[in-house]
Amino acid sequence: MAGFRATALGAALGLIAAFPTTAQQQIDLFGVTSATLEWSPASGPVSGYYVIVARNGGAPSLQGVAAQTRTTLDSSYGDVVSVQVAAFGESGVAGPVSAPSASIRFNPPPPSSEPPPPDDPDTTTDPDDGGGGAGGSGDPPGGTPAAAAIRFDWNGDGFSDLLLRDPSSGALSLWKMQGNQVAERVSVTNLPAPWTLEDPGDFDGDGTADILWRNASTGQLSVWLVRADAVASGATLDLGALTSEWTVAGRGDFDGDGREDLALASPQGGVVDLVFMNGTAIAARVSRNAPSDRWRLVATPDADGDGAAELLWQNLDSHALAIESTSAPGRSTPLVAQPGAWRVLGAGDLDGNGRDDLLVGLPHKGQMIVDAWVLDGGRAQSAGWQAMTGSSGWSYRGLGDFDGDGLADAFWHDRGGLVEIWFTTPGGPEPAFVSETTRNNLVAGDAVD
Repeated sequence: MAGFRATALGAALGLIAAFPTTAQQQIDLFGVTSATLEWSPASGPVSGYYVIVARNGGAPSLQGVAAQTRTTLDSSYGDVVSVQVAAFGESGVAGPVSAPSASIRFNPPPPSSEPPPPDDPDTTTDPDDGGGGAGGSGDPPGGTPAAAAIRFDWNGDGFSDLLLRDPSSGALSLWKMQGNQVAERVSVTNLPAPWTLEDPGDFDGDGTADILWRNASTGQLSVWLVRADAVASGATLDLGALTSEWTVAGRGDFDGDGREDLALASPQGGVVDLVFMNGTAIAARVSRNAPSDRWRLVATPDADGDGAAELLWQNLDSHALAIESTSAPGRSTPLVAQPGAWRVLGAGDLDGNGRDDLLVGLPHKGQMIVDAWVLDGGRAQSAGWQAMTGSSGWSYRGLGDFDGDGLADAFWHDRGGLVEIWFTTPGGPEPAFVSETTRNNLVAGDAVD
């Protein structure tokens, strides 16, 4: 028997991880006192498994018996435990005892002032990449193009999921989705105010969404990297003199290296800083000027399908839209000259051609008319369908892919706790309610919570 793995109940995003069969390594859990361990089955006829636990450096002792290849450990904050198992047959005689699992340390919840910053040996800052301090300049770092990750996919299974937050306690929970059905619910470590959730992205390029936190009081940003349904590491970003007036205007892979980056909007307006990410490290930071100080960044679509996101600007007075490639700063071109009262909700591939499109909305008698504008580089045209939110009180949350068909699906949240997914088809969206209600929780999305 080998290959322990564990689900830390209440830990950040479930923390399912392969456990090496050596006690010299350690797994850190935050804000939980229970973990469920699984192991590979023993060969031959097996009636059950003896579970042997060593706590805080003490001698191993029998904890109990498991009928299946899993057991749940209850512990206290500060405990460090390791586990061994031994299979037994009908006679009750134990077979060979497995090697110990990695040590599991149960840490208390992080203080509300800052998310936990566990070490990440795989994430380092290359001094030749341009540094991570404020005020950097130059061209975006190069990279190897990679397929875009599924938005809001927290476990890497190719389907978008829902991340919920209780605004009163700061408690997070993950709903692993299969279409509009909640397949599994996992509790997540609490992180109360002043921390808020921002637009998530895949900042390390591993195919799973990562969590972006923002301190509403200071403007400080922190990233939690998620790998295989687990928070693997986290760190506060070194952004220099960032203040609470700066805002996260969007995220996108601006250099085509497979890792999504951040766009930070200056409080003065007309200036956006692109922060090129390498996991929890900053590879470079460059400034981009809007066409004038009356323009704002409203979306970051990959409009031409080359793997690098563009900057979509909107004029505050005429509402006109212009698009700019990050590789050609200052060369924005008109996209929609007179959009009227339509406003951009989000960007995603709505027709399956590998290019992002725009989802736009028009308020109408307390509801919203929704249209899809298909993008082809510097051109935009209507997809030929429109839809309307069913009633007032609905808020747009984002564009994911909940059925894995390669078409972006919009999802919405109403004040009563309902979540509705608009599954995109060539003829338009087919709405479906999520199988459970969110009650008092907020659904994380493109907008902050």
